[in-house]
Amino acid sequence: MQQVRRFLDKAFGYGKGILSSFQQLKPTAFLKAIANSNEVIKQVQPYNFAIVLNINDKFIGRPILLKSSYEENVTRVLLKYLKPDIHFLDIGANIGFFSLLVASQCPTSTVISFEPDAQNFKLLQMSRIYNGFEARIQAHPLAVSDRNETIFLTGVGNNDNSGAKITSRDRETLEQFT
Repeated sequence: MQQVRRFLDKAFGYGKGILSSFQQLKPTAFLKAIANSNEVIKQVQPYNFAIVLNINDKFIGRPILLKSSYEENVTRVLLKYLKPDIHFLDIGANIGFFSLLVASQCPTSTVISFEPDAQNFKLLQMSRIYNGFEARIQAHPLAVSDRNETIFLTGVGNNDNSGAKITSRDRETLEQFT
């Protein structure tokens, strides 16, 4: 009888652990994962915002998914200097981690984000809407430069890193890299 009791206690403990893991997943993330999608919603607990990310992005998406943080040194310095009504420019916002961080920590802030990559911009927009930050984060699908001209952008075949992009003034130059 004692062995049965220990077995049931152990089984119950394992079951609680499994349930606890599922409770931390957002329902949307779980549904997307079983629907064979690469995009999930990750709740970034320390900072109270959610971010839509691509789990196949080994350099930005996965670190955020696994650690609920990104570029810890940059995050730490940024948090040190934030003020409630800050005006923050996020140039090359990627999927918007720093834009979302500032918007979540500074209730009267203004965040202006620029991201020229269409896929990254889509994820930034989804996160912005999901968090209800439409009024606080102004997002623009543009590159920022010291010149007013058209540039071309490519990921040079590096699908594992959404931040690895190359720009050029002419498409032919970029075609060498694809």
